[in-house]
Amino acid sequence: MGVIFVLIFVISGALNPVWIKTAYAEGATPLALVVWQGICAFLLYIVFALIRGREKYRAEKGEIIRYILLGALGMFLTYTLMNLSMERLQASYTIMLFFCHPAFVLLANYLIYKVRLHWLDIVTLLFILSGVYVLTRPQGSPGDVWGIILALGSGAAQAFYILYSGRVSKGDPLKVAFYAQGGCFAACLLMIPLIGLQPLSAVAGMKFGFILALVTSLVGTIFFLKGVGLIGSNRAALIGVTNLPLSLFLTLLILKEEPTGHLWGGFLLILAGLLVDALARFWRESKREHETKTA
Repeated sequence: MGVIFVLIFVISGALNPVWIKTAYAEGATPLALVVWQGICAFLLYIVFALIRGREKYRAEKGEIIRYILLGALGMFLTYTLMNLSMERLQASYTIMLFFCHPAFVLLANYLIYKVRLHWLDIVTLLFILSGVYVLTRPQGSPGDVWGIILALGSGAAQAFYILYSGRVSKGDPLKVAFYAQGGCFAACLLMIPLIGLQPLSAVAGMKFGFILALVTSLVGTIFFLKGVGLIGSNRAALIGVTNLPLSLFLTLLILKEEPTGHLWGGFLLILAGLLVDALARFWRESKREHETKTA
């Protein structure tokens, strides 16, 4: 059952580019879409928290502040930069570059936290960075430099979310997600004066913001956490690798985007990097469990 839960999460995430591009086609703007997703997601989380029980969301003041920062920086920036990139690039290119975030995680761990890189980590970096090169070199580039930078920025923001949440998260992951959504909500409110009321009044932004909030921010997260609880985070990470090929398949099938040879080359290299990264984590965790049992 845990595998099914994680697959539901994968499908919900793979549909993101389809929802976003469809919203743009119907008149939504990137920032308005982010704001409506952030507002709707936090309201949905409040309802879910009331149903689940408020006592499960009690936390110390210091914890709450850290979780809010997690959402205001990592979550909000990931959504914002990805949406802005998709306005400029084909969804398939943005998704490919976003999924480079494991490389940012490895590099940050090595450069900032002085974590030694295993040879599998180096292989991961070589595959992913080679994929980025194939996608962004002049002969195969989608042509919009800012779109590329924004897509890579969304991957870097996701890496920050992963690293920071791993250091500040304690206890119930749904509690962390609740306060992180609160931080994202606060950042969205601050964006409203900059966006203006006219873009926010577009029905497409409201509609697809709610869809993204419900399908991805709430339902997808709940199923993922349930799945992780049943099969473990490392097995879930292995299944999660399917997010990339499924996202690409759906963008090509539904959005009718035309792939190039460079896109396929970049896809295969980045996918190989994600697989090696997931297998490396699985191997490390298995080794750690074995050492614990034999100690």
